[in-house]
Amino acid sequence: MKPNTTAANDHLAAPLADHLAAPVADLLAEQSQPLPVRLDARLRPPAGFETLASVNPVTLDGAPAWHLRYERNDGQNGGLGGEHYSMVLAPSGQLLGKTWFSAAQCHGALPSVAQAQRIAHAYLEQQAPDLLPGMALQWVQPHDETLHTTAADGRVRTHTLTGMKVKCRNERDGRYFWIIVGPNGVVLTFERDIVWDFTRSLRQTEKWLHDSWLMGHAALA
Repeated sequence: MKPNTTAANDHLAAPLADHLAAPVADLLAEQSQPLPVRLDARLRPPAGFETLASVNPVTLDGAPAWHLRYERNDGQNGGLGGEHYSMVLAPSGQLLGKTWFSAAQCHGALPSVAQAQRIAHAYLEQQAPDLLPGMALQWVQPHDETLHTTAADGRVRTHTLTGMKVKCRNERDGRYFWIIVGPNGVVLTFERDIVWDFTRSLRQTEKWLHDSWLMGHAALA
């Protein structure tokens, strides 16, 4: 599938060209155009989800960012609500969030609370070590999401994707972050720097990784 970009994307890509690193060239060779930010090798999409479906400039609490969405190589179960691997990156290439919705991850035993905490800590050491000094654990508990697949006969199936959510607060800035660990210790979701609006009792930070939110904000996507 050819990447979808907007005119705004083309406008922002030029000043960010210096962030594109040679080591990612092999990853981007089969795409029709390069990404506007450096893509660390650790952020490579999972096998079978290497088709870059869209690249869009977005904002997170007023700061610029990029939203990348990969879908299955075979073209199945694409689009909002389907299977995907998505990321939000800062202009520098820093990972601000990622999620992997795969029907294959909807089965299997979940890690224990202790295991989920260890996996989350190891992930932060790799992807966001700056969060560790101010890390304050809030809770660890199962978290459900849904995704849809389409069978050969056209019937749509709804799947529940469950992981152990390790929710934390950064005591240095008051923002929240979390890691969701699925079956076999796979990190399904990571989000950071989330601002909570206590006056309205809801999340302030945009939800670019959440298809349910994107469906209601089509004009922004």
